[in-house]
Amino acid sequence: MIGKLTRGWEWFKGRAEGGHTKAWLVALSFTESFIFIIPPDPLLAAIILAGSKRWHYYAAITTIASIAGAAVGYMIGVFFFETFGVFLLNTYGLTDDFTVVQGYFNENTFGVILFSAITPIPFKVFVLMAGFLKVNVIAFIAASIIGRGVRYVAIAYLVHRFGEKALTAAKRHSTLVTILSFSLFVLYVLYIVLKK
Repeated sequence: MIGKLTRGWEWFKGRAEGGHTKAWLVALSFTESFIFIIPPDPLLAAIILAGSKRWHYYAAITTIASIAGAAVGYMIGVFFFETFGVFLLNTYGLTDDFTVVQGYFNENTFGVILFSAITPIPFKVFVLMAGFLKVNVIAFIAASIIGRGVRYVAIAYLVHRFGEKALTAAKRHSTLVTILSFSLFVLYVLYIVLKK
């Protein structure tokens, strides 16, 4: 496991010091929002550690590309619903349930998307679901901008400010942060349901 993590980090360092750094960062940030499994966070950190003092510039690139990817993911969700989602709902008689879930998501779009955009919970799942449910697109985009912006600016600044120490702390507590994030999200969903 440690060997895989080390090789993974070496890959990110190689991209951070190569001639296509910006292209790699944009590609990972864009695709991670709706389909790819590799997050841009390690590459962003590697770029800052490689000596770039423009942490805010790279944080902005990562954020903008991620939001563009989220917009594409939303559209894919809408398209998927029109071509296959309706068929599934009708086949299994879930039209009424879908309407209820869509109502909950619409009422809480900003909070759900904001939370998933900041935390380690897979953002792409909520992006595609938002399109599938056709939630309020303005709330979706606004929450994506704030959430992704906070996440990447925080990562870039902390690595710029504390260097390797920030990465060591992140690696040490990554599992705990993921578990806590998921637990908070479950509690948030329960709160929304029980409030009804």
